[in-house]
Amino acid sequence: MRIAVIGNTPLSIGLTLSADLACLGHDVTLAGASKDEQNTIEHHLNLGLSIRHETAHLLSETTGPVHGIRLAQMPIDAVSDAEIIFVDTPPTDIERRIATFAPALSKGQHIHVQTHGYWAAFRTARILREHGISDVTLSECTSPTHAGGIMDGVITPHVVRKSLALGVFPSENTAHCAALLGSILPIFDVKQDVLETNLESMNFLVHPAIALTGIGLFDVAKKEQRKIRFYQEGNSAAAGQLAEALDQERRPVLDRFGYPFRSLADQINVLYGGHGSSVQEAIHNAPFYHALPDLDPDIWRHWLSWDLPFAHIPFVRLSEMLGAPAPLHRGLVDILNAILGEDYWAKGLTLEALGLAGLSVEDIKTYLRSGNR
Repeated sequence: MRIAVIGNTPLSIGLTLSADLACLGHDVTLAGASKDEQNTIEHHLNLGLSIRHETAHLLSETTGPVHGIRLAQMPIDAVSDAEIIFVDTPPTDIERRIATFAPALSKGQHIHVQTHGYWAAFRTARILREHGISDVTLSECTSPTHAGGIMDGVITPHVVRKSLALGVFPSENTAHCAALLGSILPIFDVKQDVLETNLESMNFLVHPAIALTGIGLFDVAKKEQRKIRFYQEGNSAAAGQLAEALDQERRPVLDRFGYPFRSLADQINVLYGGHGSSVQEAIHNAPFYHALPDLDPDIWRHWLSWDLPFAHIPFVRLSEMLGAPAPLHRGLVDILNAILGEDYWAKGLTLEALGLAGLSVEDIKTYLRSGNR
């Protein structure tokens, strides 16, 4: 299959995915989404890309040299004949990255945005409308498919996620899209639509709960100039209880659309191999979290600069528009704004930007299904 991969963020999602797909026999073209990314990709490809051990973290189960990845100079050069376009992007850069290649898109293509449930399909759809692009199918998951590390051309795969919640926009294309994506990456748990996947995002439940209850620990670690085990040191009973309380505020919104409620603990158990009836137990028993390296004690500040404006705020705004307010999420944003010295209410995603402002539940369902408002 002809596949384009755009971008390579710090977890080397773009390069790791490209290597896995190339080893599976697909025709892969890769391009950076910025000058720095392009230079990084060129550097590793010029050294001769290869995969070291950890084959369980790749679908191809391959080690050794990787061949067959073509390098495009610009994103717009990579996408014109691709059947599927994977976009590796931080949540802060989705619109810009899509705009770099939107003029080259054509009817029938498919874009899959690799991020952590930050309303990517809604935001991409707006950019395509602004460029007059139609008949392009979008999809997103609650997390990227792959992650890894790379040094001097050598990829160390960290994870290929399984049972990954997949939403498609418009959802009337779900059967075709799920079959297409599933034929190359048989790892998806297909959901009703992209609203359901965003309402299942784990980051805006786990990160702030651990951060808020563990700030004292992390500040001490910073003063002592040492790194932290975020998901171990911060995984207290209080953090778990706060995450579960935030989780419960999803229920009324899910009910409005007829989506099932799958608890945060269950999501961690399925996605990361944990086992436990509580969030604290699920995180404690998940191999994925134990495999993560020690982190900078201020990492929570960076993560919340994504979670608050791109996950919490659109969720709060949607819940209030639907008459199902989420006061704990709203209060969390207010408290963390004070701690961080930010005003994420002014910076965060609006319902207008998502194409949802003023819509009823039935209007939103129609938009999700057809792509038309």
